[in-house]
Amino acid sequence: MIMPAEGEAYFVLGNGECVNLGRELRDTMLREAEGLEVWVDAEQVLHMQAGSGEKVRMRRLVIPRGSEYRLVLADGSTVWLNSASELEFPEVFGAGERVVRLRGEAYFEVARDEARPFRVETERLTVEVLGTTFNVAAYEDEAVATATLLQGAVAVAVEGAEVVRLHPGEQAQVSGTEIAVCEVDMDEAVAWTKGRFVFDEVRLEELMRQLERWYDVHYRFDVEEVKEIRFSGAVYRSQPLNNLFRRIEATAPVRFEEGETVIIGEKKKPGK
Repeated sequence: MIMPAEGEAYFVLGNGECVNLGRELRDTMLREAEGLEVWVDAEQVLHMQAGSGEKVRMRRLVIPRGSEYRLVLADGSTVWLNSASELEFPEVFGAGERVVRLRGEAYFEVARDEARPFRVETERLTVEVLGTTFNVAAYEDEAVATATLLQGAVAVAVEGAEVVRLHPGEQAQVSGTEIAVCEVDMDEAVAWTKGRFVFDEVRLEELMRQLERWYDVHYRFDVEEVKEIRFSGAVYRSQPLNNLFRRIEATAPVRFEEGETVIIGEKKKPGK
């Protein structure tokens, strides 16, 4: 039975020291020096609270497969990081823009500050806001990176393309230097923050990449055509992976053979 990987997030200090953010870490002060306080509250949320220090020092929060973690930045903005993701951010934001760098996926609730726009940078797109709620998914193994707006307004920029402004309920889909905008189900886009997978006609290959990041499972397709099978459904991320496999097998001509590597092939027809 394959369960979620249950990796533990860790916080990287300026000297390279890694602080493990295990599930037992609650109501704990991690650092209190040079005007900076870093602590984990009773709900296992990491908080940054900077004093009057002028030196800008960068920090990293790393989320392994099978985990997720919330962070409150020094400006009061909240970031919820999905599995296999990483956020680089300063201890304290200066007088100009508030800039963070993301690898993977994160949900942002940005504290409004008209004097200091908030910018999320990824390898493929940049999202700029004043104060709003949005989701950015920019995994390196995905062909398309997305920015989904829930509240407020954002501008999405890609090198070589015109800046696109989103309205609530819209998603920018970035492939190379091209940006496409479409309306999406906002609940589906952030279902992961509520402990669920929600799939709507998702290709099986794309679905397996999501499961790989959460369950830390290896897989391969025996038949190329099977990658194109589409699946719709909603499941809790806490359940065993084979439960989802059985649901897919019940509705699609596909079979899963579990082992060190999950082998995905065509379901044999009766009598063959």
